Amino acid sequence: MKVMWITMAAIGNAAKLFYNQTVQSGGWIDATYNQLKPLIDDGKLSLDIVAIGNCNKSIRDEETNVGYHLIAVEKHRGKMGNASDKLKWKKLINEISPDIIMLWGSEFTYGIDIIESTDKQIPVCIYIQGVTKVLAQHPAGDIPLLKLYRHTGILSTPKFRAMLKEIKSNSNHSKFESELIRKADGVILDNEWTKAQFAEETNKFFYSPLAIGNDFYNKEWDFSQIERHSLFTVAGGASPIKGIHNVVYAVAKLKKLYPDIKLYIPGNVSSKTPHFLYDTIFIRHINKIIVKCGLENNIVFTGKLTPAEMADRMRRSNAFVMPSCVETHSSSLREAMLVGCPSISAVVGGVLEFAEHNKNAFLYRYDDIDSLVYYIDKIFSDDETAKALSKNSAYTIKYKFSKEKIAPSLYDAYNQMIRGKQNEQNNEKN
Repeated sequence: MKVMWITMAAIGNAAKLFYNQTVQSGGWIDATYNQLKPLIDDGKLSLDIVAIGNCNKSIRDEETNVGYHLIAVEKHRGKMGNASDKLKWKKLINEISPDIIMLWGSEFTYGIDIIESTDKQIPVCIYIQGVTKVLAQHPAGDIPLLKLYRHTGILSTPKFRAMLKEIKSNSNHSKFESELIRKADGVILDNEWTKAQFAEETNKFFYSPLAIGNDFYNKEWDFSQIERHSLFTVAGGASPIKGIHNVVYAVAKLKKLYPDIKLYIPGNVSSKTPHFLYDTIFIRHINKIIVKCGLENNIVFTGKLTPAEMADRMRRSNAFVMPSCVETHSSSLREAMLVGCPSISAVVGGVLEFAEHNKNAFLYRYDDIDSLVYYIDKIFSDDETAKALSKNSAYTIKYKFSKEKIAPSLYDAYNQMIRGKQNEQNNEKN
């Protein structure tokens, strides 16, 4: 079986091969490959990974036995692509000649171009990453736009306009996302919440857990080795959707009880200098809060971290906070729980399907800062509660998203869709 994956950017091993870069997001790509590797080694499956880039280039990685490709097309969102891009897709698909194509995500309209480029001869499926229509329901993470604009300044006005453009594109893309789901031969997901979002568009659902990298299996939270009163959170400096501002407000309140409190915020944005050129509108907003609340010594922007560094930071943190107002899988929360870091999460997306309040995590409404403060304090002040959350969370993730389920479920889904497409074509002939 020849499988072709498509991602919106070079991530994981592709980023290293093409750009010699470590990309913080997208660890699930390499993690999923690792689960499929026995099938690749046995010759049951071959894999080509295509990423949108600034040129057309192909590399065969002898170490992984995977073909990596860049394709120079537009990342259209909220509008259709052009005829030239469709021809590029058609050419690359013919060169690879896959038995099935899987899109990692439905957030861009090039998925429709790809389906049309196959002339409906090759099954095309989607592994759901984000849900654009839900993003559109929470523009700017529910922060009033006027409040963000006040933190802009003249030099950042173009960035503010770009943020408004992104909000509009999310809204416009919703109808294209629905069309893409309807046209796809299957939708792969790992939670019921995602299924509910697209139940009106299709009934061709397949279940396969989203893979978690080995780095998070190899680290284990140990109370005796943590940095007391330290918090770790999601990489969210680029987008208000991630809710980092609410954690910063919580830290401001908790500083009265814990003057040494530290919040570690990972992410690539703060690694770039000069800051006035590269900081997003949201980072500027957070920095205003930090200065206003006197938190300069309590907030640490780590810069981008490798998966191993993320796991290590989780292992050494007193608690992990997932504060997003929109999530689908919440991979960072799953990773933290797997490591065993006591976790607090906003109730969004599929979180309720693996996080159980007061048993393996604490749950709160994402804009309820007082509850967030309360649960952080509970973990900081009650060591036995922290240890219980740690033990229960690691057990839950290892069982719920067992690595052993990934390869068989994906392989079975691919086979079902390939057979379904063949039956469809035979019926058309008859």
